[in-house]
Amino acid sequence: MLREADGLLFELEGEGISLENHEIFNYLIKGYVDMKELERSFFVYDFVRMKRTGLAFRVSVDMLDFCGKLNCAEAKTLENLVMLICGNRKILEARNIVKKVLPFNPEVSSFVFDEIAFAYYEKKDFNDLLSFFVEVKHVPSVVAANRVINSLCSSYNVKMAGFFMQELENIGFKLDEVTYGILIGWSCREGNMKNSMNYLSLMLSEGLVPRILLITLL
Repeated sequence: MLREADGLLFELEGEGISLENHEIFNYLIKGYVDMKELERSFFVYDFVRMKRTGLAFRVSVDMLDFCGKLNCAEAKTLENLVMLICGNRKILEARNIVKKVLPFNPEVSSFVFDEIAFAYYEKKDFNDLLSFFVEVKHVPSVVAANRVINSLCSSYNVKMAGFFMQELENIGFKLDEVTYGILIGWSCREGNMKNSMNYLSLMLSEGLVPRILLITLL
């Protein structure tokens, strides 16, 4: 009986007759779990998840066609939407949504920018990450930026991370003691003590206090 219902539902979906009542699919998933057909239950679950993502994206596009100043509820919807879309690796769609909203809402929360930063970070797509922030002239939070800078040092070198950091500084990014600590620490690992001391000097000139561990390292 379960297989017949499954076959009918997916046949309708294949013919373009979309069933938005997800409760039916929930019963299917539960039924397959009870029958210990876990592979099929995962397949149905993934199908429903993709349907929800697709629906959310279509709704967002419709909403943004009439976009102006977002109220608090709409701003929260934007955050949830970007998180959902980035979670499904549709970073370009999330990027385009933010670019469409931003001219009317320059105060878009840092959460939105961080979600896009983390999505690019997971892909190690640092070029597109940087191009996005330069284009919209906004910066991610220092926590997100530090994670990317550390990854650049690890995957490439301090020189590459320094270039990335300077580009962010040009649009308003402010380094903290953790940022400097990352650059100093990786410079030491590379055996470039001159670079380490230069970053330490810059850090002190900005009134930031190095951690004891960092001083010990130097």
